[in-house]
Amino acid sequence: MTPAEVKSIRLSLRTSKNEPPSQKNFAEFLGMGNASIARYELGKSEPLGIVVNLLRLCRMPEALSLLVFYAKREGRYSDIVQIDHDFIGLSEKIK
Repeated sequence: MTPAEVKSIRLSLRTSKNEPPSQKNFAEFLGMGNASIARYELGKSEPLGIVVNLLRLCRMPEALSLLVFYAKREGRYSDIVQIDHDFIGLSEKIK
């Protein structure tokens, strides 16, 4: 998964303020360390295995709902309310 793909997944999500989550909040939402998403987006490290699958699930509304449910239940950041499908489509066309 490329740095641009990781960033487009995060930027396609929306919080209750209709903004994408910060890198820190997105990492917390996924149960990762604070710097992980920043490293992936900058290309300083590459997500592998289960992390790639977890990031892909963020593009699927039903899976995202489950991730939000469990993040809430576990007391992690969970203010993810929707996916901006127009943004996803645009970012996929750019590739």
